[in-house]
Amino acid sequence: MNDQQPAPGPQVREASSGEIVPAPIPLGELPLVRQVVGLAASNSRALGGDTAATFLTGVLLQLQHDLSNSRAKEDKAVSHQVENAALKAEIKFERENRNLRNLAITAGAVLLSQAADMAGKGSEAATISIVAVTGAALWLLGMFGARGSKS
Repeated sequence: MNDQQPAPGPQVREASSGEIVPAPIPLGELPLVRQVVGLAASNSRALGGDTAATFLTGVLLQLQHDLSNSRAKEDKAVSHQVENAALKAEIKFERENRNLRNLAITAGAVLLSQAADMAGKGSEAATISIVAVTGAALWLLGMFGARGSKS
């Protein structure tokens, strides 16, 4: 290419001389883009002249850039989906855990109430004690038991 035409593809300014030079070709670039960039640099007439070669190279480089951006966005979306699934599972666990705690509180309160009724009717002390201790244990477990994972 002549000195008046810019080099195809991305360009960078060298820190030492301040001269604008073509940017290094990124690793993992698409083979078609590499071929067109090489052909445009070495034989631009094969692609219809300097202007057409520069335009075609720019279009392909932009498409490659868009493809890599799309892949990066897709990877990010997949990671968000995984995170959402984990959060949904944690919410489900918390809901089930809360339901079990509420059930334990209710059952404990019912058993404590039953123990008080039994004591008023003069039932055996051992039976009243077993019902009261079971009710108190369930009530305490529901009130102060495990609250789930704190991640």
